[in-house]
Amino acid sequence: MTDRESTDGSDPPDRSDRSDRRAVRRHRGDGAELVVITRTYELVLEVTERVRKFPRELRFALGDRALNTAYDVLDALIEARYTSDRSALLRRANLHLERLRFQIRLSSDLRLISVRQYEFLAERINEIGKMVGGWRKSSDT
Repeated sequence: MTDRESTDGSDPPDRSDRSDRRAVRRHRGDGAELVVITRTYELVLEVTERVRKFPRELRFALGDRALNTAYDVLDALIEARYTSDRSALLRRANLHLERLRFQIRLSSDLRLISVRQYEFLAERINEIGKMVGGWRKSSDT
């Protein structure tokens, strides 16, 4: 086996092509942006599933409000990905996340979702919030 072959059968990276590595570094931010958008999309799906099971009298008041707030987060993040002035959009996404936190908490307090479902959604919202905060910091510099 030569020094250019690896034991797992895959080709080793070409260490002489530094421009490719720089291009990868330049686009890492795009990957992180896509991850937060994907996580938010998954959150919208989860909120949709929970709202479907709300009783009719609360589905249209609290349920629609929570679902629209989740969509607002997703919309703000998608828009931020395709604009150079991201700061205001990312602040808006954070505000919508905070609203969603309270709407999900209210859903739990009203026993519309289980404690386990609440914990799952709260963890997802916190995770997305951290990603948005990191994106904000990196775009402000």
